[in-house]
Amino acid sequence: MCKLSCHNCGRSYSRRDNLQRHIRFVCGQSPKYACLICNRAFKQKSNYHRHVLNMHQTNLM
Repeated sequence: MCKLSCHNCGRSYSRRDNLQRHIRFVCGQSPKYACLICNRAFKQKSNYHRHVLNMHQTNLM
């Protein structure tokens, strides 16, 4: 199995599409979404929504 590594942070992936998603959405970006309850920051909106639902048992909608 071939390991593909991010040139920015060194994180490795076995699938090219996962590496591409990491580079596009995660690596080198500042967090854009902050939890209004606990101030934890997230780079992806989906992770922010999951956090609010799981940690604070509330829905943002």
